[in-house]
Amino acid sequence: MIKFLLLATAFILVQKHTTAQRLDSLYLNLYTDSLKRGTHNYINIDGLYSNGKVLPVPDAALRFQSSYGTFKGNCLILPQVVTVNKLSITVSAKDNPLLSKTVQLYIKQKPDDEILKTPDEILGKPKPKKSTPPSKTPTESKKKVEDQISKFVN
Repeated sequence: MIKFLLLATAFILVQKHTTAQRLDSLYLNLYTDSLKRGTHNYINIDGLYSNGKVLPVPDAALRFQSSYGTFKGNCLILPQVVTVNKLSITVSAKDNPLLSKTVQLYIKQKPDDEILKTPDEILGKPKPKKSTPPSKTPTESKKKVEDQISKFVN
């Protein structure tokens, strides 16, 4: 009887730790306030699981849809020339289509023509210091002060 209770307890503990966690909700974590044209825009999806943990959701477990552009995995690819100012993205779980999240995102309108510093400019030589005349020794300064005092007194 004791062996049976020990086995049953061990089975319950193992079952509790090996049960797959259920995805409860989705969160979109964007690393920018707007999407860039002509590039891959990474769309990070985190999920809240039934055990209370928030973890990244693999893109294979999700279905991505966009009103503009195309998805490759969890990267939204936009053409260089766009005809809209914003788009909507819908992400849903493949095993539970009712679990989904839709967001509206703007597309960056200004060109990316900023010239960034090169690594050599960033890590290059320090700027030369302004040349200053050599400082005088204390005895030279003392003598100069004494000369000025003697001119004033005389």
